Amino acid sequence: MTFGDFLPILWYGLRFDTSSIVIFNSLFIFLSIIPFKFRINSWYQKICKYLFIVINSILLAANCIDIIYFRYAEKRSTFDIFNFLLTDKDTPNLLPRFLLDFWYMVLFWILLIVLMIFLYNTTRIGYKCYEKQKNIWYYQWQSLLFILFAGMSIVGARGGFQYKPINIINAGEYSDIQYVPLILNTPFTLYRTMHDDVLSDIKYFPDLLTAEKIFSPYHAKNNNPSSVFKNENVCIIIFEGLSKEHIGAVNKDLDKGNYKGFTPFLDSLISESLVFD
Repeated sequence: MTFGDFLPILWYGLRFDTSSIVIFNSLFIFLSIIPFKFRINSWYQKICKYLFIVINSILLAANCIDIIYFRYAEKRSTFDIFNFLLTDKDTPNLLPRFLLDFWYMVLFWILLIVLMIFLYNTTRIGYKCYEKQKNIWYYQWQSLLFILFAGMSIVGARGGFQYKPINIINAGEYSDIQYVPLILNTPFTLYRTMHDDVLSDIKYFPDLLTAEKIFSPYHAKNNNPSSVFKNENVCIIIFEGLSKEHIGAVNKDLDKGNYKGFTPFLDSLISESLVFD
């Protein structure tokens, strides 16, 4: 990937980043824009600050984990990772080992949190300027801002003005499939797969013996001494998603001389096999 190819991916990724930030910080945003003067109280501001730090530290941790985990899964983590961690009996033993092996990622995560706190303290807008405003003007102006920012938050959470909120599959509209995980972010994929149905383990028979009483695929040799048993296997080949036009032995254009020979070996098998097209 060239740097010129990388920049558009960063730009497209902002749409999914914005959605994650707004969704997971919705409570913080609401507490920050409600049109009441108690927002200027120091205790209220501390609650908002700690809420912001805790929530976004967790989001940063999810992305940092995927920096390492991606090399094994080759995809962004989805919500089923929690089912795996909760059901795998080796999880308590593996997690400390992972922290030791990838200690530098833990350090990187801590540095991100420190940077986030620094930026929060230096860029957070204060509310002292509203103390001297008359109540009538304050509530009118702040109510208007509340409606404005609430509407912007809804649009940001949905990822735009389209009919349906953006989903993981929408990332494929902006880039090749191999770059989709770069456009997405881990909190987004976790949230969007949170309510996905998990396939249940269906058992049709209580045990193997019950199934064998109904039908067994194994057959014994004929006990008749006069019969001759051929000890040969039967191979069944099933094609799925392979068009008939690519197989010369079943292609109607074969006699017309238009067949280019895509499956010569399969053609040789089909010529002496039982075929269902």
